[in-house]
Amino acid sequence: MSRFWTLVTQLHILSGPVLMLLYPLYASVVAIESTSKLDDEQWLAYWIIYSFLTLMEMVLQPVLEWSVLALDDFPLFFSFQLQDLLRLRDRMGFLVVT
Repeated sequence: MSRFWTLVTQLHILSGPVLMLLYPLYASVVAIESTSKLDDEQWLAYWIIYSFLTLMEMVLQPVLEWSVLALDDFPLFFSFQLQDLLRLRDRMGFLVVT
């Protein structure tokens, strides 16, 4: 039971890169190969916003580690981050690749 619980609690380690990097990478390649420019612009906007958020996280990480609300003390930080990026992707009206 403890190994299963560890897997469940650490699921964000696997789901984060898959949902925030691998799927958008695949969808971006499909969008580039398509004739429509709308999906290209949408995925370009996703990568710009994702890069900006990643950069801000890297810049602010020393402040977060120094403050009382360190990332280790806030165990759901990565889950909230994943949820926010998925919500951002959905609000921007991205096309689902089939």
